[in-house]
Amino acid sequence: MKRREFLLTIMMFFLVTSFAYSDARLDARLSRVRYSKEMDFKNVMLPDALSILSKTSGVTVVGDSSTTGVVLDLYLGKNKTLKEIIDTLKVTNNLKMKVVGDVVVLSKMTGDMTGDNTLVGTIKSSGYEEGLDGVKVTLLNSGLNPIYTQFNGIFIMENVNPGVYILKAEKNGYETEGELFEVKGGQNNFLEISLDKIYKEGEVKEGTADYQKGPNDRMLGSIRDDSGSELMTTRVTLRHALPDDVKTVVESAMREVEVSSFPKLNMIILKGTSSNILPAKKLIEDLDLPQKQVRITAQVLDVKDNLFETLGFDWAYDSNGTSTYTDGTSGTFLGTSTDVGIGTGYSSAIEFAQSFNGGDDVLGVSINMLQSDQDMIISAVPSVVVLNGEEAEFSTTEEVIVGYEEEEDDDGNTTTTPMFEEAGLVFNVKPIIRTGADGGDTILLTLSTEVSNFNLVSTSADSDATTYNEDGGSKASRNIDTTVSVKSGESLFIGGMKRADVSNVTSKIPLLGDLPFVGFLFRNEAVESELRDIYIKIRAEIITDENREDQIDLKGFNRAEIHTMDSDILDHRNIYPAVPETPQILGSPNIFND
Repeated sequence: MKRREFLLTIMMFFLVTSFAYSDARLDARLSRVRYSKEMDFKNVMLPDALSILSKTSGVTVVGDSSTTGVVLDLYLGKNKTLKEIIDTLKVTNNLKMKVVGDVVVLSKMTGDMTGDNTLVGTIKSSGYEEGLDGVKVTLLNSGLNPIYTQFNGIFIMENVNPGVYILKAEKNGYETEGELFEVKGGQNNFLEISLDKIYKEGEVKEGTADYQKGPNDRMLGSIRDDSGSELMTTRVTLRHALPDDVKTVVESAMREVEVSSFPKLNMIILKGTSSNILPAKKLIEDLDLPQKQVRITAQVLDVKDNLFETLGFDWAYDSNGTSTYTDGTSGTFLGTSTDVGIGTGYSSAIEFAQSFNGGDDVLGVSINMLQSDQDMIISAVPSVVVLNGEEAEFSTTEEVIVGYEEEEDDDGNTTTTPMFEEAGLVFNVKPIIRTGADGGDTILLTLSTEVSNFNLVSTSADSDATTYNEDGGSKASRNIDTTVSVKSGESLFIGGMKRADVSNVTSKIPLLGDLPFVGFLFRNEAVESELRDIYIKIRAEIITDENREDQIDLKGFNRAEIHTMDSDILDHRNIYPAVPETPQILGSPNIFND
């Protein structure tokens, strides 16, 4: 019996000592707050006065429901501590004080003291230290009316019967939360809840607290496995990263943690011990960073230069009188002429014809003079914005019918479906941002470019219709696939893919065409050439707050700068003398002005 009394005495000693220590700490905290100016609380409601004290001191002081109608008539002088002010309020208004958690609660002396079967709590905004005012708090299945949080998110529920309840917290603009907890009798019960703000699409911006915070996590509960270890289940809401990508990284780095992803909710669920959950959450926070974007501006040029020249004498002799030549002289100057690969142009020719031996023999000569050239330029300047590590595609194409597909049903009806083929410009780019040792960012660009077109042929001599199918025509394409590195904001130039076809045909009368000085009278020469080039000039820049709204700058995307016609073909002309090149050799004005 004596031993039992001794143990009870020891327990009472520690209990009294702990309460005394707690009260001493509270008195010291209240005494550290001092107001240098006087305070006038004449005709001020007690809850309003306590709200002012809480805001200015950092100590949460509230009153329970019994103090709602208390009106103060109090003047306090200078240099009063918060403890002195609270003691004055207690004496002048017949109040008593109780500490619940970190909250100081005042109540009327005549009522039951708050603390026995009383629930005190704080509701805060997730990611912030400040509480939320005006949150509707409902204790389900308790028989108590809903209440609203006061200053700094404090709420007090009195006369709560001991038991397990679900507390529901609601506020416009925030997700509704439900918390399962137990109210224990004969002691203070304190609860803290965080509400997640509901963000509309595009509402969260750089510089805001939520933007900097990264993922938002919340523990859902814990259980013990067969070995007795406590397993925690935590929900992590992602701000920027994709749940599936985060799941892959966490699973590969931390095999002890079970990870589930919910892409539609942008959420990750973690399950594991606390020693594994904490580093997993840290890893997710490092991964859930704002994704940088890259603006890609490029100019793709497909240049085609055609040249056809002919000069010489064509001799013709016919002994049957069926020659198309007739007696006399005829000529054309800049008459219409059509050449394969050139199109419609102009030519000049002079014909001499003389018949003899009764008209059966006709001797004719034609002097041919023609020079045609054609410059065709296909230019595109796509500008796209793409996320780091993602691929963007720009295409501008046209379709032609390359054939028909026929299907016959059971009734013998035939359905004809045209088959199409595309040609044009297809531009694919994938940027990857890399941070350099000196802090400067570089962009690794994977480029794939295809420029194609149709070489169509006429279906008949009297028709302008063209075709690309088994009857004729072809598709020509040129491709560039490369990976380059460029600093943000700089431009680079990718050299062209050049193809040159040169044909030089000489027709002459044997022996006579080789005679010196007069051989050209018996010789006809024709030069045909085609030159095709592809050039790409590209600029990549990382989008920042400073350049986010900038317009696309086309300065430097000048056709004359990145393409100058090669003089190879001109040097091979052995009929007409080469004309000196001009600064704008392409013969048309620039499409972009500096």
